[in-house]
Amino acid sequence: MVWNLQFTRAWKHETVTAIAKNADVPVFNGLSDYNHSTQALCDLFTILEHTDPTLYLNNDFSKLKIVFIGDRTNVCSSLMHITTKMGMNFVYIAPKKYQSPPEWIDIAKANIRLLALLVKKLQIFVKKILIEKYNFN
Repeated sequence: MVWNLQFTRAWKHETVTAIAKNADVPVFNGLSDYNHSTQALCDLFTILEHTDPTLYLNNDFSKLKIVFIGDRTNVCSSLMHITTKMGMNFVYIAPKKYQSPPEWIDIAKANIRLLALLVKKLQIFVKKILIEKYNFN
């Protein structure tokens, strides 16, 4: 049997990473104790379905604020990471003893920094093109 992608659901995230490390095809983490990517993708589709289309047509998700209320779960980590990667504002509310570990928050912060850097580089590139090619100042 030949396949192009492996969809893996496992109890432990380490199982998914071990499978991915030894696989000949990309491995999609369908569910683990660390994240639930399929749920986050479905949530994201629902968010976009009920959002002003000009936001995603203009690739400007910064006006969206996603609020997650509840304890740290695999859905929370996935939603936190995908929304920050897309430039959305993610707010997380939970009692202190149920809050996400610092590692999850560090990933979200890194997503935000990377996105800001990419936007800045794109702005510089566009400005350079406008000046060089079109004499636009």
